[in-house]
Amino acid sequence: MSKVWFARLMPVGHPRKTMSPVSREGWLVVTGFIVAMGTGALLFFWLLSSGRTVLGVALYALIALAAGGGYLWAASARSDQQRSVDDYRRMASRERT
Repeated sequence: MSKVWFARLMPVGHPRKTMSPVSREGWLVVTGFIVAMGTGALLFFWLLSSGRTVLGVALYALIALAAGGGYLWAASARSDQQRSVDDYRRMASRERT
């Protein structure tokens, strides 16, 4: 089994199926998404200020699609649907003691 990067934020049985990072790799995916979206926004505003609005919109949409797709892929491919973030925190605290 591959290493888990994300786990359920809510316990099993809760209608929300939100995922949250539980490892360094998961947090790197989240950070990468934020950096990509920020970079896309800066590029968009730079192109907007230089009169190339259509190019700015197209590039931002492409960056958002790639970053969002990568984030969703990682969250679904490297997730644990049976345990919650709290379960991982309890396991980690037991390992430390």
